[in-house]
Amino acid sequence: MAAALWSGGVVSHETAGRLLRLEAVPKRGLHLTVAKSRAPTHDDVHVHRTNVLPDIDRRWVDAIPCTSATRALIDCAAHLDDESLETAFESARRMGLTTVTLLERRARELCGPGRAGSGRVRRLLSVAEARATESRLEVKFARLVRASALPKPVRQYAVGAYRLDFAWPWLWVAAECDGFERHGTRLAWKRDRARIAAIEHAGWRIVHFTWDDITSAPTRSVERVALALRAAA
Repeated sequence: MAAALWSGGVVSHETAGRLLRLEAVPKRGLHLTVAKSRAPTHDDVHVHRTNVLPDIDRRWVDAIPCTSATRALIDCAAHLDDESLETAFESARRMGLTTVTLLERRARELCGPGRAGSGRVRRLLSVAEARATESRLEVKFARLVRASALPKPVRQYAVGAYRLDFAWPWLWVAAECDGFERHGTRLAWKRDRARIAAIEHAGWRIVHFTWDDITSAPTRSVERVALALRAAA
């Protein structure tokens, strides 16, 4: 907070992303955005200047002025790879900090020719879907499927009172990403077992994937889905 007050600006870029608890945003020094009329400098601070920072791009977190999640994503895009940017965006959506519509709007206004990271933001928007993923593992799985020859699944498909991470409903096949955040406690594990049992009882074939499956054996993971789809066809 002291740095923001000293500069007359707001915490921004990766610093804002971390303050807002966006996933996959690295720690990369202290970043501040200030008005062009101000010229603060400090060896330990990355100072960015802008003509104006509108209210839509401003937030307060724990009494610290910072840029919004949407603005932080656009500002960070130049220093994140595609997967990290998508992961950060999906985590922001889960927390209700941004939407596809809002990112599209701000990207139209900010991501002009020559702005670093603009192409990465446009690529993100070209694959963004209506429903957010629920974990970083789901982002990895979604990217793996997009890069494969598999048919496009439906994300967060409703089956009665439950939802499937990814589904091919015309074949009654689904993929579930089993991350620790879902099974962090024994009670959560028991509830999820009951959910899976109910869905399978309804006639669904579910293929389960862990972090190691996706990161260490991506080709095999795609083959497992393809095999399930062929068997169901």
